Amino acid sequence: MVLVNRKKGNFPLSNRTPMMIVNDNFLSQLASYRQQLSIMQAIPCDLKHEEVRLNNEGRPVKLGHPDVTSYERLGFCNAELRHSNITCAHTQSRNIIRQALAALKKTDPDSIYGYEALEDQLNALEDTIHQLDILKGDEDKSLAILLEQGPAKDIEDINEIQVRIEDIKLRHREKVTALDQLKRKVILEIDRALK
Repeated sequence: MVLVNRKKGNFPLSNRTPMMIVNDNFLSQLASYRQQLSIMQAIPCDLKHEEVRLNNEGRPVKLGHPDVTSYERLGFCNAELRHSNITCAHTQSRNIIRQALAALKKTDPDSIYGYEALEDQLNALEDTIHQLDILKGDEDKSLAILLEQGPAKDIEDINEIQVRIEDIKLRHREKVTALDQLKRKVILEIDRALK
């Protein structure tokens, strides 16, 4: 293990020259995180898995007992796509970002608060994505209830729910962009640490 002490200062993360803890295993691990992150995508899926499946007549497909308000959803995308999409509400791929940030904290103790700020940002984005997922599921269910009642149902109520669903999709897309930017920041920090 080699300790390299370089100049210190109160600069943004990307401008700092770190005190690095370097060994071959550690560098390999950082390179592995970088490679994994470079493959991961931020895909704006609009939380489509929450949508209720409709039959040929445009009516929601119910699940279970007829007296229970439960509907068949479109369901998750395939596991491979979920595994590579850091913005999916049902993925573990964001843990690679967490692991990379934990490793980066070891490379530069002076920048630990900057890395913790990135981790806080990741946690906040993840929490928001989960909340949006729940909201979208609730709104899609509300829409299904109205659609089940047939075409005579008040179109204004249906339009109101559809507007709320579109707002949720827009907010999710904003989080997709923010997560992609965060991922790119982490990759830049790894590149800096590997130099």
